[in-house]
Amino acid sequence: MASKQKPYQHMAALYDSMYMDRFAVRMIDYTFRILRKFNHDPQNVLEICCGTGTAATMFAERGLEVTGVDGSPEMLKAAQKKAKSKKLKIDFVRQVLPKLSIKEGKSRQLKKFDLATCYFDSLNYLLSEADLKECFVRVAAHLNPGGYFIFDMNTYHGFKAVWAKMTNAGVRDDLAWVWKAKLHEGEPMATLRAVFFTKKGRHWERTEELHTERAYPNSVIQRLLKSAGFEIKGFYKAFKLRKPDRKSGRIAVVARKKD
Repeated sequence: MASKQKPYQHMAALYDSMYMDRFAVRMIDYTFRILRKFNHDPQNVLEICCGTGTAATMFAERGLEVTGVDGSPEMLKAAQKKAKSKKLKIDFVRQVLPKLSIKEGKSRQLKKFDLATCYFDSLNYLLSEADLKECFVRVAAHLNPGGYFIFDMNTYHGFKAVWAKMTNAGVRDDLAWVWKAKLHEGEPMATLRAVFFTKKGRHWERTEELHTERAYPNSVIQRLLKSAGFEIKGFYKAFKLRKPDRKSGRIAVVARKKD
């Protein structure tokens, strides 16, 4: 019987080698296009669900003060290693959404940021409106007035068009994997089942990770953002500066904390 593991316990080791970090590279360029569009020049950034730290290091290389947050110890370990290899000073903190509480130094006050980001459909992992709303509220609490929150999310069309057809298998060194995604009947949700085989001496150990996401209508996302104190600056087709359509598998959302 396979042992069940927390999401990203094994995937963290594969993340960059499977070119998933390329998404972060695209999102950084896209984020700065958005910032230029709205004439926003942040000095610091809260990188939520920072993963292996690709986006965090790119922000730091552009001169921003960066705090990276992730719930996976394995991801944070990879992120710290990446920042160290580039001789970059980045604060990495382990916290699990929707909880978010970054303190200013040793004080009890929340640290404030000019920009918060959350990439690669990380917010889809929040499976209830209550959790998504709490996350938005906590992000707003960490932003300076006028600060921006930029994130992307999968849509239900994306689940049907991409996840329902998703299969991936491969071998790297002493690790093999098989991924398969499945839609939830009657719910706007999908689960990716990732099976890993890790070589232990002469034997292979089988483990599983389950990655479940929920899609939210744009109207719900907008309502929850507004209730958290944001004004909506734009809903976009991911990587574009035009509105999404019914066939958009991924959207980008830009929100500004009210003054």
